Amino acid sequence: MKSKQYRAIKIGVVMVLAATISSFVSNGNWIIPLIAFVIAGVIILLLNRKVDVKQTDERVEKIGGKAARYIFSFLMLGSAIASLVLTALAKDAQVYQIPAYIFSGIVWVGLVGYSVLFYFFNHKGE
Repeated sequence: MKSKQYRAIKIGVVMVLAATISSFVSNGNWIIPLIAFVIAGVIILLLNRKVDVKQTDERVEKIGGKAARYIFSFLMLGSAIASLVLTALAKDAQVYQIPAYIFSGIVWVGLVGYSVLFYFFNHKGE
């Protein structure tokens, strides 16, 4: 399968998935969208194996890495700020305490995960 065919089929699968999810979720059904999501993921993975040539260049990888780094930084900063604000508000209303803990956990998992992966990739030589 050529790369263009794969992209066209992948776009079609994602469009069908989006329509399926939106129609069933709007009717209150959450089971079928989860099943459809898993099936679409399996279809895309199976089709990805049949692609003849997977082309990528250094520029795309460098831009992708830079974009991921910025998104990660903004998400961690935003989650930390949200945690601080919700912790301050939790002194007056206890309803903010659990979301504050959730944002704190997100920051902790993100930073620990980043550190572990950085250590692994640094020692692997990649």
